[in-house]
Amino acid sequence: MGKPIKIYDFNKTATQHKYPSVIKEYGLTSMLCMPMKLKEETLGVLTIYTKQPHDFQKSEIDIFETFISQVNRAIWNAETYGKMISFVKIAQYVQIAGDMKKALKYILTGITAREGLNFNRAIIFLYDRSEDLFRGFAAVGTKTKISARAFLDEIRNKLWTFDNILQQVTKDASNPGDLDYSVGKLTFKKTLDFPPILEVIRNKRPFVCQENYSSDLDFSEEFQRVIDKNKFVFSPIFSEDELLGIIYCDRKFDEKEIEFRTIEDLKMFSDLTASTIRLFRIAETRENIIREISHNIATPISSICTTVDLLLEESALHKETFEKLKAIQRKARHSDLMIKKITELTRIKRGKLKLEPVEINIQDIIDNARYLFGDQDIDRIKVMDFKDCIVRVDSTSVYMALAMLIDNALKYSDNREVVKIEVDYSDGYVKISVSDKGIGIKEKDKEKILNDFYRVDSKYNR
Repeated sequence: MGKPIKIYDFNKTATQHKYPSVIKEYGLTSMLCMPMKLKEETLGVLTIYTKQPHDFQKSEIDIFETFISQVNRAIWNAETYGKMISFVKIAQYVQIAGDMKKALKYILTGITAREGLNFNRAIIFLYDRSEDLFRGFAAVGTKTKISARAFLDEIRNKLWTFDNILQQVTKDASNPGDLDYSVGKLTFKKTLDFPPILEVIRNKRPFVCQENYSSDLDFSEEFQRVIDKNKFVFSPIFSEDELLGIIYCDRKFDEKEIEFRTIEDLKMFSDLTASTIRLFRIAETRENIIREISHNIATPISSICTTVDLLLEESALHKETFEKLKAIQRKARHSDLMIKKITELTRIKRGKLKLEPVEINIQDIIDNARYLFGDQDIDRIKVMDFKDCIVRVDSTSVYMALAMLIDNALKYSDNREVVKIEVDYSDGYVKISVSDKGIGIKEKDKEKILNDFYRVDSKYNR
């Protein structure tokens, strides 16, 4: 096993029937067959034939081994490069995923795709610390070989690229397949006396089974229908020393050997999974904190707004008192806008923003946005003439967007400069533009403007 095989003359060996008919067809006589292996993984074989009887010498075999070594390295590097490209692409999709399940399904797609690790099926079980058990969370693959073959035929017929497959995950996010649906019902205890799970947790390394794994454990019928006991891997998901879950993947349908290199690559996917879970949990915690803070601040500000509105309705107010109350009203409304801005941005990042369209006069939106600012600033805001109309929009979102554009335009331009608001109509749509003669944004800073808390360095920020 793993050693070169030499045959001096096929015509004089009893094993000639084991070799292809092409030998007889082309009159081949001698053969040297050498394994192509790298890091315990078999990549293929190199076979050399001659038409005349030839006794391959050690010096010739050494030359061929040197050649094979170079070819092995080239094959390994080419395949590794292809997998790295796919891995980077998966990481990019994970970054823009709106929720954790979609992000993890992108990772599982990489584990099962031909451009990735080429497993038949992959499942993520998340660890629930409070109940000390694993819960099925997401899966990619099918329960039956027929369904798997049908999906592969669809990929071939439609000439799908790896990008197309990832995009399909986005479309099917709300429509789980049979395996994903079944996995959502599965749970098992961490303390379960199941050697593969115990070994994975204890060693923090994948457990690989190349043959049928026998177990007398009393698993549920649904668990046994989903989890295959032949050609499978359990890979742990750890963030430092914290257990987050387990990835299960198998070769249920093609029953191919699980290569050493594939196991090493799977660790990389496990690390990406751990990072993704942590980021989404941190984002969720941050959203809860922001929601709590916003609520606690928004309540007194709302009370201030209501009280000031009532006071302004009084007819006997002194002019100076009236002006001060108007200033308080503007500041309170501006603070209210900032709170809503933080809350809305958090929802957008989490993909949870829900728009509620209503019919509203476009002039009302513009007026509400302008009145947030003091008299000095209002004098700088010039609304160009336009034909008024009723639009159907989420008034809060449009109002906030317009107010923030005006705020930035005022903040980043000279106190004497005018900020213009223009309204245009085209093909049934309304476009509101805010323009100023401020400092602008340098080309090198444009790619950073969507980063959290980023500000262009300028005298206006100091």
